[in-house]
Amino acid sequence: METLLDRLLRHAEVRPDKLAAAFKAETMTYRQLAGSILGMGFVLRGIGVHPGDRVAFSALSKPEMIVVYLGVQACGGVAVFLDKNAAPQSMAAICEIAGASLLLTDKPLHYCPGCTHGIIHRLVAEAIDELGIEGRTIG
Repeated sequence: METLLDRLLRHAEVRPDKLAAAFKAETMTYRQLAGSILGMGFVLRGIGVHPGDRVAFSALSKPEMIVVYLGVQACGGVAVFLDKNAAPQSMAAICEIAGASLLLTDKPLHYCPGCTHGIIHRLVAEAIDELGIEGRTIG
C-alpha cells in the first residue's frame, strides 16, 4: 500500500521544482521537502528512534510540521500529534500515555537536568549542532 510519504517522494522525483508547501513567504519545492523529510528521518534514527517508536510533536501548521510528521514516518516511527496550544503538563501527560520516546516542539520548554528525558534533550541538541541546522529546527 502506498503511503503519503511514498507519494511525496515520487512527486519529488517527477516534479522536483514544483511548489509542495507554503506558509506566508516561506515556500518549499518537492525536492526541498523530500530532502528535509529524509534528513529529519536520518537525524531521528541517529538519536535512537527505532521503527515503531512513538515520537510526539507539536508545531505550527507550516512546512516544518510536514517535515517532522513525515520525517518520523521516514525512520519508521509513529507520529503522535500534540495540540500546539497545550500546556507543558498536558503534553507530558499525553507523551506518557502514548509511550512517546521523544518530544519535538517549537514551544519553549524548561530543560530539566536530572530528569529521565534529559539525555534525549542533550542528544537532540548535539545532533542539531553537529548538522549545523539550529536555524531550521523545531523545538
